[in-house]
Formats: sequence, structure tokens, C-alpha cells
Amino acid sequence: MIVDGLATLYALVQFDGDEKWAVSGVLLAFESVTAADRHARTAGIGDYAVGPVSFTESTAAPAVRWHDGARQ
Repeated sequence: MIVDGLATLYALVQFDGDEKWAVSGVLLAFESVTAADRHARTAGIGDYAVGPVSFTESTAAPAVRWHDGARQ
């Protein structure tokens, strides 16, 4: 898909464990939903979601502070 002259990239988000929100990995970047889905099936990934990747306009990533294993 091309939006505003830019190609859309897709990510595959792999879930793990009993909790649906437990993400075990994020794989970038696929040229289409079909390509990401094909990779998941080929790699034997059973519980996953595919979605478009977006980037902020800033090239600087915000600082992430960790305290005793929890994100602040």
C-alpha cells in the first residue's frame, strides 16, 4: 500500500503465554500483510497479529526509564 507517496511497511507481533497481551517478539518489516502472514505460517508462529508500522516525525526516540523491571 502506498500512502502520500510512501510505501507502508508491516510488522508481525508474536504473542506468547496465556495472556493475549504478552508479546514475545515483533518482527519488522514486511512489504504486505500477505508477506507477514506467509512468514508466520512458514516459521510455525501460531498466535500473532499483523499491522502497519508508523514512525513519529521526530528522529529522536523518547527516553524510556526502567525501574526494577517495570517501565516508567
